[in-house]
Amino acid sequence: MLGSYLRDQDRFETFDALLLDFLRESVLAGDQGGELSEAWRAHQELVDYTMASRAEIARLDEEHAALARRLERTDGLMARVGLGSDPASLRAAISDVEKGCAI
Repeated sequence: MLGSYLRDQDRFETFDALLLDFLRESVLAGDQGGELSEAWRAHQELVDYTMASRAEIARLDEEHAALARRLERTDGLMARVGLGSDPASLRAAISDVEKGCAI
């Protein structure tokens, strides 16, 4: 029976990853290693691209949230006296960030 606690050394995920590594090494050593190796590299490039895209989306989400908070504060006392950020420029910045997320 495999471990079910997070700290167990014999968790299913550990054995699954170990088995996949073993199979990958044994197949790559065979005659079809070139094609599989190329497919593995293409897969890894896609994974790397996906992770970079997710990081960029997270950064844009944080920037969007910060701009939205600043826009909410434009109705405060500092905005009434003329200090603080211009709401129009903040809305334009939010629009730019949203366009960046759509790409």
